[in-house]
Parts: sequence; C-alpha cells; structure tokens
Amino acid sequence: MQWKKSLFGKSMFSFNSCTLSILLFSLYSGWLLAFPFEGQIFYALGESNNISVQNMLFSGIAAHSAGLISCGLLIKNIHEAKRVFSISALVCIAGSSIFFTPYSAAWHVSIIVISFSAGFAIASWGFYLKNFTPPEKRIKTVADALIFSNILMIIFNIIAVNFSPFTALAISIFSLVLSFFLNIKLDVDGAPEINQQNPALEKEVKVPLLFLCIFIIIITINSGLMYRIINPAFYEHRFLVSWFWAVPYIATILVLRNIPLETNRTYALIVGIAMIGFSFLLFAYLDRSAGSYIIIDSLMLGACGIFDLFWWSILGEMVDYSQNAAKIFGTGLAANVLGVFIGEITASRIYAANPNTSSSTVVALAIVFVIMLMLPVLNNQLIRLLKEHAFLTNFFNMTHPEQDKAIYNLMTSRGLTEREKGITALLLKGLTYKMIAEELHLSENTVKTHIKNIYSKCEVQNKSQLIKFFDEDSTTNTKT
Repeated sequence: MQWKKSLFGKSMFSFNSCTLSILLFSLYSGWLLAFPFEGQIFYALGESNNISVQNMLFSGIAAHSAGLISCGLLIKNIHEAKRVFSISALVCIAGSSIFFTPYSAAWHVSIIVISFSAGFAIASWGFYLKNFTPPEKRIKTVADALIFSNILMIIFNIIAVNFSPFTALAISIFSLVLSFFLNIKLDVDGAPEINQQNPALEKEVKVPLLFLCIFIIIITINSGLMYRIINPAFYEHRFLVSWFWAVPYIATILVLRNIPLETNRTYALIVGIAMIGFSFLLFAYLDRSAGSYIIIDSLMLGACGIFDLFWWSILGEMVDYSQNAAKIFGTGLAANVLGVFIGEITASRIYAANPNTSSSTVVALAIVFVIMLMLPVLNNQLIRLLKEHAFLTNFFNMTHPEQDKAIYNLMTSRGLTEREKGITALLLKGLTYKMIAEELHLSENTVKTHIKNIYSKCEVQNKSQLIKFFDEDSTTNTKT
C-alpha cells in the first residue's frame, strides 16, 4: 500500500480516515450490541410488553450471520462498501423505529430485516480497515473499535434497564444517524491503492480462513453459554450487571492494545483459557452475591476480551490476503455469531434437561473444558498457515528479478535444474500441481515427479516445509 506522509512521518490520511472509520463503526456497533444482538434494550422492550423475545433474538442472530456472509458475495470494492453501509444504516434506523409501537408481527419481521442489514454494514467495514489502517496499526484500530462500541453499549444498557427502554432505543437510533453522516463524510475516493492479488493466493487463503473460523466458533461458544447460564443467575443484581458486565472486557482490550506486536499472542491465549475455566468453577461454588458476580464476570469477560482481540487482529492481517476484504471480514464475524448461537442453543438444552443450576453448570464446565483443550492445537495450525500465506504473498509481490535471484540462490545451493527452478518459482507463488502443469505444458505426473525431486534436494517433505526452508534460506542470504 502507499500511504501519504506528513512532515512528521505520520500518515495524515490514514489517521483522519481511520479515526472516522472507528467512530462510525463504534456508533453502529453500539446500537447493534445494545439492541438486536442479545441487547438489553430488546429484553427490556419485551418485558414492557410482557412477552418473551428469545425466539426473535435467535431469528435475528441467524439473519445477522446470513448478512455477514452475503455481503462478501455481493460487494467488491470500497465504493460499494460505503454505499452498502449508508443504506444499511437507513434501513436499521427505519426498522428500529417500529419497536416504539406495541408488540405485533411487525416486530418479528423488523428484527430479521435489521439484523440482516447490520450484517452487511459490519462486513463492509472490512474494506475500511484494509484501506485506511496500515497493517502494523490494525490491532490498535480493532481494539479501539471494540472498546468504544462496548462503552456505548454500556450506556445504552444502563438507560434501558434502569430508566426507560424507549429512551435507550431513541438514543441508540441517534447513534445510527451519526454513523450514517460520518460514513457520508468519509472520503473513499482518495483511498490508497491496493496491490492486486494473485488468483492462486486467493484460493490459498481459504484454508487458513477455515481454521480461523473453527477457532472463532470454539472460542465464542463460551459467550453463548455465558448469556444463558451465568448472566440469568445474577438477575437480582440487574443494575450492577447492566454497567459492570463489559467493563473487564474493555479493560483487558485496553491493556492488550498497547502490548508490542512482536509479543507471542499464544501466551495470552493460554491465560484466557485458564480464566474461562476458573470462572465456571467459581460459578459452581460461589454464592450469587454482587461480589461473586464481580469476580466471575471479571474472569469470564476478561478472557473474552483476550480471545476477541486475538481473532479480530488475525482478521485484520488476513484482509490483505484477498481483494475482497468484506468476504474475509464477514466470514470471520459470521463464525463468531455462529459460535454464540451454538453456545446459546447448547445452554438452553442443558438447562431444559437439568433445571438445577449446579447440574447445568457442571455440564457447561465439562463442555468448556473439552473445547478449550482444542484451542492450542488449532492455534498452532492457524499460525503456521498464516505464516505460510504471508510468505507466499511477499514472494508474489517481489519483482521478477528479485524472485529470480531468490530462486537462483536456492538452485545453486541445492543443485536444482533449470526446470526445477521454474517449477519451484510457480510453487512458491501458490500455484497447484494442475496449474503448474498447464503453465509449463507438462503432464501433472511429470510435475509431481519434479516436485518430488525438489523436495528431496531441499531435504523437505512437503510444500509447507519447502516454504519454511526457502524463507530461512532467503533470510540468511539477505543478512550475508
């Protein structure tokens, strides 16, 4: 990417545009978290109308996930993303206004429409993240977006629970209006040019994205369990829950956003796993006092803050691996929504089978323990895939002379033939065996034989090891 520099070496364009994008996202997400997505405003509106909103919320979650995925299929660039965000904001303003009226079938229709539309807006923000924030600053951008969104959610929750859900709804709609106007103000015509991606690399990104989605689903199942098992147990402390609930989450992200980029994020993940386990254990043994809630919630939401910033930052890295940032961003967030949905359904089934709170907690704890054991394994595989794809992207973005020089160094050190040199270059660009065969007018079996010889000479077993070997070899040659 090319960034405009000021006299002080700062990127003035990215600063202004990045700030606007964070603000409009936070204003939009504050409404989303407080209202249609398991929001306290929606619950309070249901109580004021003497109805249960659980089924409507489930419908909204499903619609939101569908919107997140659909966005990446329909919009292709930042100009379309801006239009979609504006249209979505207007749809959600109109749809939210319906809830000022007494309960009717229109509520069911509206929650689906606004949740689906919100999915488009949130996914489209992936283009803003990619274009307006340099890669090394994205973890701070997503951290700020999460922090401000949750601060707004807390404000809306306090008003809805302790004063009036209609007042909270009106203020949250006003935040949508502000988000709409900030989006209009955002200049996307001057967005920095993004390098074109190799079609082969576009296909390669599907594997790490799949692992990331599995990772996110497993992590966020705990959020769904928390919504249905832990929060309801402290219903008598509604005022405390309305404002304190997300405070540990915000505090954790605020701390983590300032940790150096080179810090090993796996350590934070292990700490988060331990915090989740302790929170469920303490929930099983402590009473239901306000003090117990503060301890349990601090551990649980602190862990959620670690996990969320972990996978959000990875999504921030992955948007560079594809031309369609909304597709990457929307797919990752859809996995988050799906994880919450699975957790909530699981918790509801557990509670239906074991109405006793202690029994439900034990079952939930067992589920948490099993899925948390899977996280380190998934994390290691995910990091390996991301490093591999990052190398392929860097190699693809080299000039042809730079690629030839790198391959030549490898060839001379390992005795590769000219044909093997050409195949290695194509392999490192992300091409499959079939694509290499078509490129060089060879049979696929011949290509496989050459690649087998390349692996043998480089003393590796597969493509991942070849990439690692080549990366290390290139680094060594660069230093010397």
